[in-house]
Amino acid sequence: MDTAMPREIIDRMRTGRRMPAQFGSATLLLAQDRETEEVVGLAHAIPPVQWLMEAGLGLPLCLMLARALVELEAVSVAGSARGQGLGHQLVDALVRAYTCQGYQAVLGGIHTHKPHLKPYYEADGFHVLDPGAPLDLQLPIGRLRYPAEPSMRHLVRPLAGHVSYRHGVVTGLLAGR
Repeated sequence: MDTAMPREIIDRMRTGRRMPAQFGSATLLLAQDRETEEVVGLAHAIPPVQWLMEAGLGLPLCLMLARALVELEAVSVAGSARGQGLGHQLVDALVRAYTCQGYQAVLGGIHTHKPHLKPYYEADGFHVLDPGAPLDLQLPIGRLRYPAEPSMRHLVRPLAGHVSYRHGVVTGLLAGR
């Protein structure tokens, strides 16, 4: 586990940087070693509010999407705890929590210099796009492109039965809302 990343995320959560409730909910899950009580795993997810606002969408649509989409920002497991399924358990717990809250899809990204993560996330039910491939969200108002970088691979996992992914496009978002 990259020790700097968890500390940065934990500190960010502790310092009170809060998101207004109307923009959805951020979740930080921590796993501790039972004996040492050291943090050995974490998973962090948050609605992509900043990206939605920068996309130039009106506030009502931003608010609806912030309650429909969540971005998996980090999953990290200490070397001593790897190989025991802890990362998958953390991701599964996030997926269950956001599904219960009515979220419709999980988005994310992984660095291309970590090719071992592709099968890892596919095992968790994510579609993993090719490096630099864009991800389009088909919305009632048209398509919205999730930013792509050549050094990243997008991840997407539909959470609602009416949402699907095919050939770089997520469809069914906000259906019935």
